[in-house]
Amino acid sequence: MSANYATRKEAIEREIIAAIEGTGEVADARVEFDIDAIADEVLSDYLPGYEVMANTEGFWAAVERHAR
Repeated sequence: MSANYATRKEAIEREIIAAIEGTGEVADARVEFDIDAIADEVLSDYLPGYEVMANTEGFWAAVERHAR
């Protein structure tokens, strides 16, 4: 989780939704979690784009906090 993306939408799709759905436990991350709230916690908008600023443990803690 350290790639840089040009847009917030791309970062959300590739780093948050893909990670959650990639577990095989969730079919539609947007239904099960507040994706925007997770993004607010774990994404950074440092120039020139967006990247995950949380470590793996911090990322999954944010996911758990925003389960619906």
